[in-house]
Amino acid sequence: MRPGPSDRHPAPALVRVVADPNVLVSAAVTPSGVCAQLLSRLLESSLEIVASPLLLGEVERVLRRPRFDLLAPALRSSYVEYLRRITRIVEDPPAGGSSLVAADPSDDYLVRLTLAGDRHLLDLAGVYPIVSPRELLARLP
Repeated sequence: MRPGPSDRHPAPALVRVVADPNVLVSAAVTPSGVCAQLLSRLLESSLEIVASPLLLGEVERVLRRPRFDLLAPALRSSYVEYLRRITRIVEDPPAGGSSLVAADPSDDYLVRLTLAGDRHLLDLAGVYPIVSPRELLARLP
C-alpha cells in the first residue's frame, strides 16, 4: 500500500485560542470594535476557539450586570448560546496547584484551559503566549 499525501506530510497541529471573558463581552457590546472584529476573523481562520462552562458562565454573569442593561435581554441570552455553537467546549480545567496568575488568581482557570491537553507546557510557567485582542487581530492573515 502506498502512503497517501497525509502520510508523508502530517497535518499541522490545530492552534487553540482561549479568549478572556471580557474580550467576548466586549465583542457583544461593541459590534464594530476590535474584539468583535477579532471574533469574526477567528471564525474565518483555521484557529480553534476553545471555551469551557466556567468561561461561558463568566460571560453570562458579566452580561447580567446592571451596566449592560441597555443590551436587549434576548441579545444577552442568545449571545452565550452563540458562543456555545462557535467554540469547542471542553471540560473546565481542574483547579489546584500553585497560582499561575499572581495578579489575579481567579484567572488561573483561563491559563489552565489554554494548557488543557498539553500538560508538558506547564513547564513554561510564566511564559504563555498571551496577546492582546489588537495584537492577535494584527497577526491573523
